Amino acid sequence: MKMKDDRLLSAEDWEDMGRAAYCLVAASPAQDLTSKQQLQQALQFAGFNPSMTRLNTFWPSGQSSMTFNHFLDIVEIEPKPSVNSLIGAFEKLDPGRNGWIHHETFYSDLTTKGDKLDETTVRNLLNNEEYNKDRKFYYRDFCSTVMKTSEELQNQALEKLKLEEKDHLVKTRTFKVKRKTSKSGASSPEKNLSTVRAMVHQQDYELKNVSVMKKGCFYVEDGTVLSHQYTLAITEKANIAIHFEVLSSHRSGKKVDGRLFIFGQERKYIGMTTIQNGQSTWIGNLDPGTYFLIPHSAGSKLRQSLAEENDKEIKIVEKSPEIKLTDDCKDVLKLIFDMMDLDENGSLSKEEFNLFNWRTSGEQISDEEWEVVLENFPLKDGELTLEGFLTLHEMEAEDNDGQDSELWLTLQSVGFNKNLSQTSSASFKIHVSSDDQLDQPLKLKVFGLKSSGNIIEDAIIRSTMQQCKNPMKVGGSSKLLLHHQKMEDCAFLVAQNKSEKEQSLQIDLRNSENILATRPDPVFSLKLGKKCATIVDIIVPVDLEKPWNIHLKPTILS
Repeated sequence: MKMKDDRLLSAEDWEDMGRAAYCLVAASPAQDLTSKQQLQQALQFAGFNPSMTRLNTFWPSGQSSMTFNHFLDIVEIEPKPSVNSLIGAFEKLDPGRNGWIHHETFYSDLTTKGDKLDETTVRNLLNNEEYNKDRKFYYRDFCSTVMKTSEELQNQALEKLKLEEKDHLVKTRTFKVKRKTSKSGASSPEKNLSTVRAMVHQQDYELKNVSVMKKGCFYVEDGTVLSHQYTLAITEKANIAIHFEVLSSHRSGKKVDGRLFIFGQERKYIGMTTIQNGQSTWIGNLDPGTYFLIPHSAGSKLRQSLAEENDKEIKIVEKSPEIKLTDDCKDVLKLIFDMMDLDENGSLSKEEFNLFNWRTSGEQISDEEWEVVLENFPLKDGELTLEGFLTLHEMEAEDNDGQDSELWLTLQSVGFNKNLSQTSSASFKIHVSSDDQLDQPLKLKVFGLKSSGNIIEDAIIRSTMQQCKNPMKVGGSSKLLLHHQKMEDCAFLVAQNKSEKEQSLQIDLRNSENILATRPDPVFSLKLGKKCATIVDIIVPVDLEKPWNIHLKPTILS
């Protein structure tokens, strides 16, 4: 298998590469990495060669495991390696661009400065006749070898993935909605795949030249918040307004907090929506290019709803006189259909149905399976209608002789509990517009379904530290600071350790009023590495109609 040029790899290619590399170290995506060395091996199989400083950032002191989802976040944000980037690093030691570095300079700089290498490693490299002559290290040859080795490791990973996919290929001419085998209990190899973004071939959704809309959902699974994520393509400089609205949950009427982060090229943080005149909005000038729109919610209210669930179960399948879905079940399936109809055109495209199938099973549908849907269920302009969606689930109930366990897995995976209340999901809408007259339409696409990951954490830290003009000095020290950013529907708390040693803090929120934190206990401790900043908590009001106050009492632990 010949590797593509890394610069030509699509997001889907990089996800495949990440999965393949991960599975060469862990048994499956459901199994966590358990050491920094395993993370290093997985990154090397994916074509990266991170420094120890970079590894320590990804795997801080005290960390014991890393999920597949977290690993993919790293693969996504890490700069993609190339021969030129490697040569550029060596050229810093070779101002004359001669292509070689004197042994004395090379040895001294690599063993005494920056991210130091051990002396034995450097000596072994300088003793290698392939890259050395006349006490000069010829780094261009070395960089070519490094990239060749990287390519070989990537190929090993992809070949393994290709063989596994071939072994598990199922050829069928009858379509059934795929399900997760279990909602709780023992973890299956597919379980954590639902936390991975669902890369799909997307179509454009255009309302008019200067306005475009898309829906999406927040989901909570195993304590992690997942959501649809988007790209926005703009062909000319324009003043852009982005509005983000979280919709009320079915039955409960609860409304969770939510905001939208905007990132530019290389995932550069641009800004986020904030409440303005009752709407969560961001307005600004954007240059031509592709931007990433990533929704975020603290998820506290969704987790709280899960904890408050009662055990009352509503009947969803009738068995007599014939097997059929109950009216309650049909009503909820209609809501789910509306949730999955991301462009609100009244039908589900292959991409939209694929995202539904990914959410309920962790698998994408094949072209053959979609053909079966097209051949057997009611359509509108080549897309699945509500009638077809209901028929598909009714046929499933019939195929299962009226047993409702698989249907319950569908309902629960999209956020509905046993009494058909929407407790662990929340829908939202994104509306992008411009007052400028544009030659080309705005284009908004879904590119995945996943957790927000490190990119949002970094943006929250940066935004909070920029917005907080008077951070709290913990213990009177200017080297240990607590930053806060309070908005209408949430507050970010960030701790910054500017000292050269690790610090331990205890945080006490017990005297706060009308708040709900992401941490389960109002009193908790956290460790801060040297010269770093971290999110302490994300806090939301229990009731937005009432005043809410955060009373923060930090204590330095000895």
